[in-house]
Amino acid sequence: MRKTGLPVLPAAVSGTADMGKQLSHFKKMEILVKFGEPYQIPLTQDEEEAKDWLKKATDEIMCRIAALLPPERRGIYADHPRLKEILNGFV
Repeated sequence: MRKTGLPVLPAAVSGTADMGKQLSHFKKMEILVKFGEPYQIPLTQDEEEAKDWLKKATDEIMCRIAALLPPERRGIYADHPRLKEILNGFV
């Protein structure tokens, strides 16, 4: 991805927290899969910038996934400034 420029498609899965218990009792489960908009992460070929690029790319991916999840499932990204921008429409 860092060198190819392939688009990223964020996806979030919810409803799987009690999956083991539900399956062992053969209960119906409601699982939701949400897809975000595909987007491009800016390219870098510079090996010296690769570590910083990886951190920024990871945060972007995780914030876009967090935006697809209910607030209580966003984990450490719940208060991330980039998530707030995404939720406010500043993609």
